[in-house]
Amino acid sequence: NVSRDKVLGFLVTVRNENGTENFTLGSAIDITGTNYDGEYVMRETLQKLTEVKKDYKADVRFVTCDSDGAHRKARRLLSQNLPHIIFLPCSAHQINLVIQDVAKFVPRFKETLRQNDCITTWFRKSSLSQGKLEAVQLEYYSKVISMTSWTPTR
Repeated sequence: NVSRDKVLGFLVTVRNENGTENFTLGSAIDITGTNYDGEYVMRETLQKLTEVKKDYKADVRFVTCDSDGAHRKARRLLSQNLPHIIFLPCSAHQINLVIQDVAKFVPRFKETLRQNDCITTWFRKSSLSQGKLEAVQLEYYSKVISMTSWTPTR
């Protein structure tokens, strides 16, 4: 439970040597009781970057992470040590914060988000209805468009 447990997670997408296939690798570290600061995040990130290079013979070119103080410091330190890699804050997190602020100050927007969540939840609970929706999407758009729900950030 990410809102309750102290976890540092890594998700890496690596392209194979031929450049034809992607592999997604994930891991999580329990950081309960750990001095979770920029140096710690930097060390753990360096370790993961080393593992990816060794195990998958892949060079990481881009890293994105949370926007809290520890990650900001880690990004700064990593950028200094690894100038060939781009380190940026998570744009999804930033967008989520903006939506959260708009929802606070624009009552109509908050109601629209609530209605969206009701519709999304209904389709997710009904596999028959979800199947029909996907069939219509395929007919009109030649692809399935995923339904997303807004989740407040911590």
